[in-house]
Order: sequence, then C-alpha cells, then structure tokens
Amino acid sequence: MIGLLGAVAGPLQNQSGPYIVFSQAFYYAVFSAGLYFICASLMLTTVISAYLGHCCMEFKLTMSQRTLMLQTITFLVYLLVGSAIYAHIEGWHFLDAVYWADFTLLTVGIGNIAPVSNLGRGLLFPYAIGGIIALGLVVGSIRSLVLERGKAKLGKRMLEKERERVISKIQKKKAGLLIPIVREKSKESENTELSGCTERERREREFNLMRKVQENAAVRRRWTALAISGTTWFFLWFAGAAVFQVCIPFY
Repeated sequence: MIGLLGAVAGPLQNQSGPYIVFSQAFYYAVFSAGLYFICASLMLTTVISAYLGHCCMEFKLTMSQRTLMLQTITFLVYLLVGSAIYAHIEGWHFLDAVYWADFTLLTVGIGNIAPVSNLGRGLLFPYAIGGIIALGLVVGSIRSLVLERGKAKLGKRMLEKERERVISKIQKKKAGLLIPIVREKSKESENTELSGCTERERREREFNLMRKVQENAAVRRRWTALAISGTTWFFLWFAGAAVFQVCIPFY
C-alpha cells in the first residue's frame, strides 16, 4: 500500500490531467497505511518480547475484549457478505459494492452509487438497519473497553487524593482524632481526652468518614470524566472545522 501511494503521489502524478484529483480512497489509504504500520510494529514488538521472556506467551483477554473481537468480526462478515449479495443483484464490481455497503452502514450516504433494482431497494432497509445495529454494538464495546481501563485507574487516583486531603484537613483541625486508642488503663483516659470519644465511637466515625471520602471521590471522578469528554468533543469539533477551513475553499 505504501508503494502504491508513493507511485500515485510521485511518478503517476505527472500524467494526471487538470481535472484529476486525489479522491477519498487516496487519503483513506494514507490513514490505513499508517494504522497498519503501527499495528504491525506493536505485534512484532509483542512477539519479540514474548520470545525474550519479557511478557507472557498467553493472552488473558477480558470479557469486554472478547466481546469486541467477536462483534468486530461479525460486522466485517456482515459487510462483506452484504457486498457480495449486492454485487450479484446490481451487477457491480465487488469493490464497488464494498464501497457502497461501507458508507451505507456508516450512515454517510454519499449517493454516487445506489441500488436501482427492486430487489436491491427492498433489501436496503433491513440490511442497513442490521449493519447500523452491529456498528453500534462495536462502538459500545469500544466505549466499555476504554472505560474499563480508565475508570479503575481514575477512581483509585481520585480516592487516594481525596483521602490525603481529608487526612491533611484532620491533622490541622483535630489532631487528637488520629491518635490510636490503646486498651491499657493507664493510657485509656489520656487517649479518650485527646480524641474525645471511645474506641467504638471512633471506629464509627472512621467508617462514616471513609464512606464520605468514597462518595466525594466518586463525585469528583464523574465531574472529571465529564470535563474530559466535553474537552475532547470541543477539540474534535474545532480542530475538524479548522482542517476543513484550510483544505476546502468556501465561497
């Protein structure tokens, strides 16, 4: 693919006419080549690390990872089988049918290729609905997989920061609350005066305090996740607008 892109962008570009431009397929190929190179590099690094003993030879996939793999394979098979059926019904080339099925299931709907036969139009609605549902399941699995990794780390981080903040606050205002209560009679009265409560009351306070720390950490985690999602959404929005402003002339 890299060789084809180099040939199209290099020697073949001199033979292009004034009305020939790089299509979507060219830029899709550029993105695909970059992704393929990254995936191949990661797979090669994993294999070498496994043979050198730096990582385990077995992959213990979680339920979310297995679900994502199964749904992705199902969507790919659904796309290719539907493309083969429409290529036979409409008399298209298979790659043209794949192109049409791809932008149909992705809800893009370019319209430069469309079924014209009654059978093809009749199968369009159920085929598109099934593909959109499969695509939604894949996107949902990706979201669950990302949240599964990020939620645990972010939750632990927020909980630890909230715990440290509460302990620092207690040390400044109520230092006696953190002094351990011992069972010796000679020290029992001293610790009780410092802490102002018995051992049972203190344990109850500690339990309630920990519950409060967990609740505050959960609230902060939700607000942090909302801020990250909103910032990412606005970044993609404005960055995409800036890219289209530079690449596409508006009149």
